[in-house]
Amino acid sequence: MPIKIYRDVDENPEIAWLCDESWELPIQIESLSEWILQQAAELKNGPYVADIGFSVRPDAFAGGAVLDSSIMKLLAEADVSIFLSEYAGDSTKRSDEDN
Repeated sequence: MPIKIYRDVDENPEIAWLCDESWELPIQIESLSEWILQQAAELKNGPYVADIGFSVRPDAFAGGAVLDSSIMKLLAEADVSIFLSEYAGDSTKRSDEDN
């Protein structure tokens, strides 16, 4: 899955697919931040959803992803809602099953 961005309307047309192989939230948040910086001016006629499918890193101890206020502002202005879809288990097996 990792990040599927789509219009939140009846037919849910896909806008973008990010982090195809990464299930780690810090990498995904960085990618989403870069994407909204590049695409914010182009997004019209929201609302949109950025569905982030992630799994907890097996070596995670502390820290993690930061979605800073400037990125949150761009997401809000573009009418992008964030869905956090947590998946358990081995993300490499899931990745193969989803494709």
